[in-house]
Amino acid sequence: MSEYLGYRIIIGEITIPETMIVKESYGTTPTERIIYAWKDANQKDHNDVAENPKMEVVFTLRKRTLAEQETLVNAFASLQNITVTYWDDRSCTYKTGLFKMDPPQFINFISQNEMWYNATQIHLTEY
Repeated sequence: MSEYLGYRIIIGEITIPETMIVKESYGTTPTERIIYAWKDANQKDHNDVAENPKMEVVFTLRKRTLAEQETLVNAFASLQNITVTYWDDRSCTYKTGLFKMDPPQFINFISQNEMWYNATQIHLTEY
C-alpha cells in the first residue's frame, strides 16, 4: 500500500491538480494485454494474454480559464509514448506506465473579454 500524495495523475512532467478534475470523473480500467492472436483449425479465435493487464485512465478536466489551460499545455504536447503516473484504485498505489492519448478536443469560448475552455475528457491507454 502507498500513501496518497494529493494528486491522481501526472502526464509527462505535469501534475494535474485535483482542483482541475471534475468530481467523480476519474477512473481506471484494466484491459487485456493481447500478446498474440490466432485461429485454430476450426477457425476459433484465441488470444494469448499477458499476466499484467494494460490500464485505461479516463478523467474530465473542468471548465477553465486560458491561464489555467496554459499551465496544462505540456501535458498534451504529445499523444504517443507518454510517461504517466496514476493512482490505481485496485492496489491503492501509484503506478507508472507508457501510454497513448486520444486527441482531446479543446473547445473554447469568450466571455466578458476572457477566453474560457469547456470541460474536456482525457482518455489514456497503456501500451
